[in-house]
Amino acid sequence: MTRLLLLLLPLSTLAVEPLPLGNRFWQSDEFLAAFAGSYRVNAAIEPIVTDETHALLLSLQEPLKKGQRKTALSRLQASPLTSKSAPLLFNQGNLQFELGQLDEAAESFRAALALTPDFRRAHRNLGILHFRQEKPEEALTHLTRAIQLGDNEALTWGLLGHIRQNQGQERAALDAYRLARLLEPENPQWISGLAQALAANDQLPSALRTADEWVASDPESPLAYFTRSLLHQQAGDYPAAAADLVWLRETEELSAPQHLDLALLLLRLDLAEEARTAFQQAFEDETPPRPERALQALTTTHRLQAHALLPELMQRFDDAYSDLAPDLASARQRLETLHLAATGQNQLALPRLETLVAENPGDGEALLALARLLQTSQPGQAKLLLEQAAHLADWKQPALRALAQLLIAQGAYPAAVETLDQLLSLSPPDEKLQEYRDQLAQLALPR
Repeated sequence: MTRLLLLLLPLSTLAVEPLPLGNRFWQSDEFLAAFAGSYRVNAAIEPIVTDETHALLLSLQEPLKKGQRKTALSRLQASPLTSKSAPLLFNQGNLQFELGQLDEAAESFRAALALTPDFRRAHRNLGILHFRQEKPEEALTHLTRAIQLGDNEALTWGLLGHIRQNQGQERAALDAYRLARLLEPENPQWISGLAQALAANDQLPSALRTADEWVASDPESPLAYFTRSLLHQQAGDYPAAAADLVWLRETEELSAPQHLDLALLLLRLDLAEEARTAFQQAFEDETPPRPERALQALTTTHRLQAHALLPELMQRFDDAYSDLAPDLASARQRLETLHLAATGQNQLALPRLETLVAENPGDGEALLALARLLQTSQPGQAKLLLEQAAHLADWKQPALRALAQLLIAQGAYPAAVETLDQLLSLSPPDEKLQEYRDQLAQLALPR
């Protein structure tokens, strides 16, 4: 019966997260076309342009047609008119944005808004800029204000959807992505965002149909396959999820972080050697994954109990990232400690786990690992540790499972039944666990 109480660690790092908008998006024809429209003047709703300002704007057309943005920017910066004109400051900000001068562009957009607070396109472009700088709250403020002032462009709604999705506001994200796709039906970012938002709103079948239709209509789109892979993961169809990523790898469209995703999927399918190859490709990529992303993948590898593979991966990680920030260095040492405990190296693991728990009493994974080490020699202390972990939302269920197992080993059947009742109240219906609980309740009856 005890095999029903195997400790199940939460695999939170396998959860589907919204896809980031990478360089491919910012360099795409769709984005550049939408942004280039910012250079046009909308006289009906924007600040009045004087004859002198209009003449200066006209003088920018020739260098802009030739792609000479630095020349155009120099003309604006050299003119005494620019600092007094919201349209000129706005165009200066656009040029700085396109030249990668994001901080300077933000200053120009703010200066334009200081002169004309309801300058719609300045709000929009400042919102886009803050999104690019990974400042979602600031981006949300200005994109929302642009919409309030009448903006109805797909780019605005699409970025708004992305922000809402990352904030966990799934319904708002779905509404925004629907509008973005309505305005630009073929834009891959909005199709991907819409599919992910549908899944997040408990419409996974609709999300998969959207992804299937997208792959059928555009079978060369890497984003279509990657989006569908994420949705298959969410559906628990790991073979299908891995198949889409393997297709991307064969077409040489798989990035280093996506190689990590493929490796984890292959581990879930018990394909350790294939996973090793995928990890190797990730670490040897010309653009390796960010260290926090790589460490997250290694932590998931530990939780998937691929203990034989993990030492090699930790060595690859150490070779690839020699100068870690203090928090990442600590997380790397934490992972090694958990690995030592999981592989029976108790003498090395015990003092390190005790330090981890002392420094962070809210580390549920360390609490569980330490309890496992102490359950034979110090069962009372192990029980206290598991009760402590059971107060942590992310670790409540595995802690209760481990606590029930400990109580059963001690013959404390009534307490074990109460613990299982708590566990059953938290989990989806589990017939086998319920049957086990009922059998245990019979053992707990007075003889």
